[in-house]
Amino acid sequence: MLKTILYLSFLVIFTTACQSEQINNFTDGNDLEDPISYASQIQPIFNSSCSGSGCHINNTRSGVNLTNFSNTTNSSGSSYGRLIVVSGNADNSPLVDVLEPDPSSSRRMPLNGSPLTSNEITLIRTWINQGAQNN
Repeated sequence: MLKTILYLSFLVIFTTACQSEQINNFTDGNDLEDPISYASQIQPIFNSSCSGSGCHINNTRSGVNLTNFSNTTNSSGSSYGRLIVVSGNADNSPLVDVLEPDPSSSRRMPLNGSPLTSNEITLIRTWINQGAQNN
């Protein structure tokens, strides 16, 4: 009986540790090996979070239009005076700055909506760090 309890305890601890590592790898954003798809993973975030009151979907507000890949990567935010996506460098991309708490030159986006989740921000960061591909 004691062997069974020890075995089950080990199994629970091992399984929990593996799940925790998978979650950390995802939320860290640096360990993702599969390319992030703009079309199926990034654009849906913009569609659901950035379209309120005609903000950045089917409209350009403050120089930013997130309607599609071309508009997103060619948008130059007026608060930053440069392109919002710096391919390969999420830390230097104004798009990421405005999504995270305490942006340096603007207000946190979405302005009148709920902030993006950490997983959504991680996907956007990873997509940019992977070269901001149109995939």
